[in-house]
Amino acid sequence: MGKILLLAMMVCVSSGLSQTVEYTKRSKNEVRNGPGNYFNLLAVLPAGVAIPKVKAEGGWINFQLSRLIVSEEFTAWISKNCLIDKRPGKGLKELKAEWLSPKASPAAVAAAIRGFAVRYGRTSPPSVDSLFEAGGEITANEYLKFKQGMSGQEPVRGAQAPVPADEGLSTEYDVSLAEEGIGLGIAARIAGSGLLNDPALSKYVNLIAALLMESTGAYDMPLKIYITKETAVHTASAPGGYIFITKRMIEMCNDEAELAAVLAHEIMHLIYQHGMKEIRARLNNIAMDEAMAELDVETGQVSDEVVEELEDFAIEAYETVNKPRLLAYEQEADRGAAFLLAKTGYDPMAVARMILAMRDIVGKSEDLDKENPFLRLDIQKRYDKALLEIQKYLSGIKGVRNKERFYKEIGRSER
Repeated sequence: MGKILLLAMMVCVSSGLSQTVEYTKRSKNEVRNGPGNYFNLLAVLPAGVAIPKVKAEGGWINFQLSRLIVSEEFTAWISKNCLIDKRPGKGLKELKAEWLSPKASPAAVAAAIRGFAVRYGRTSPPSVDSLFEAGGEITANEYLKFKQGMSGQEPVRGAQAPVPADEGLSTEYDVSLAEEGIGLGIAARIAGSGLLNDPALSKYVNLIAALLMESTGAYDMPLKIYITKETAVHTASAPGGYIFITKRMIEMCNDEAELAAVLAHEIMHLIYQHGMKEIRARLNNIAMDEAMAELDVETGQVSDEVVEELEDFAIEAYETVNKPRLLAYEQEADRGAAFLLAKTGYDPMAVARMILAMRDIVGKSEDLDKENPFLRLDIQKRYDKALLEIQKYLSGIKGVRNKERFYKEIGRSER
């Protein structure tokens, strides 16, 4: 076995933030090579690891490591959402040792998530692997360039006013390794209808999603957006940040703000955990801590005692994600999406426009169940409530529609 590179913390002080120590609080704390969820994943640390802070940038904390053998320094970043200033009473872990642990590597974590998806999501390895290979990944440079494209656009709807605070946008999103694995299994089943092979379009929708996520309390959660070949007008989301949108839904949109509205709606479902609320308590009752302690990072195996419960949970979770959501959930996601668009810089009225577009589909399709997954909901009530709240809270908000970039990216002439 080759030499193991030893890692040591560099003691340093940055202007504006003297070095202090905080501790990881989640069961899965992601460390990246930059302050954003679109930067490369370096390691995944457990709870209780001491993190000496060097500087802060936005919602991210920087700490530096050096490879003593080659004297190569590199920067690591962790979300503030992962940290707490209270020292754990027991189970305090050393950063260097945890960083060197095989379980901390991105490959090991991916293998564990894949293992859960295959074994307990009741999906085949090829279908799970197809999601890893689907593309749509974005780089930090691509994201920053895309974000710059929001400036210089002609805003709509009157003079600028500050975006009111909304509790939903400050909500964090913490998902365990097991939940993410089961979410991947659900996603693999949704993807069974076939994914569109269009890397450029996939990258475009993932860039919009990354931009939206940056304005939420769940800014550190990376999303993965997939475009399906289904002919229906449909979107879906699964735990762990997997969102599906059909090509036809994209084609229904008239500008980038409307496409962002569709994605924002699904993002808010994820953040509020609407698809999981009814069965989340059951997952918590499963001995997940014990299961994770026995998890083999290469195979995702856990003890036989929890296998049947996890399999049943995966089936119920899949059915919950794909059944019509409650009207209250839809209205809450509509409101959150409008506030999210406003905070990101898009025209919040795009939410109301897309609800109207969905309403107009109802009653015109030969196969309504496939055409509209929310058939039982009163679309008109959703529109009325969304419009009322936009007029009440966001009437003075400027927002861009980005028609030109939208037409260019989806390969359609302006209409």
